[in-house]
Amino acid sequence: VSLALTGPGELIGDATLDFGATGGAAAVWVRPFAGPPGTLVLTARHEVLGTATAAITTTAGGTATRSGTS
Repeated sequence: VSLALTGPGELIGDATLDFGATGGAAAVWVRPFAGPPGTLVLTARHEVLGTATAAITTTAGGTATRSGTS
């Protein structure tokens, strides 16, 4: 699975997940940039399973909330 992040932040770690190597489990960390709140969009792509996205809305003070996924 390949990952891409858009918006005011960065993906921490590898942008590729190998579920075969991890027994089907994975985690993704993102870090918002300092500044005003914004929305990060994480996109995961797989050649067979397709594409899914998750929107993460950052707030002042470095906290974040997760909204719906598709």
